[in-house]
Amino acid sequence: MRTRPTITLPVPRIVVRGEFGVDVAELVTRKLAPVARHAHVPLLDMHVRLTRHENLAGGRPVIVEVTLDVNGRQVRAEADAHGARDALDRVVDRLVRQLDSPPDPRRRRAGGRR
Repeated sequence: MRTRPTITLPVPRIVVRGEFGVDVAELVTRKLAPVARHAHVPLLDMHVRLTRHENLAGGRPVIVEVTLDVNGRQVRAEADAHGARDALDRVVDRLVRQLDSPPDPRRRRAGGRR
């Protein structure tokens, strides 16, 4: 029987712009924990940026951007919503969808690097 290796979640580097609660780091870590189950190779780095715009007329004031380094492959997702929890849920869904799909060999880095 094949067993999948346990992939651990790296400590996220979090950049916050705007007013969020004091428990935003714990919220980010808790919401992004399921992402590690969908990575089939080690997660080397995680960078999270949360931005809250105060003067956005009728739009979605919270933007969450997450960049993962999945064994050298950059996986990035961005989502906006009215609140941080909703934006984090959306970005997790997008990351899981990207991690579950195989990488496209046609999307190579420019400059001939392989």
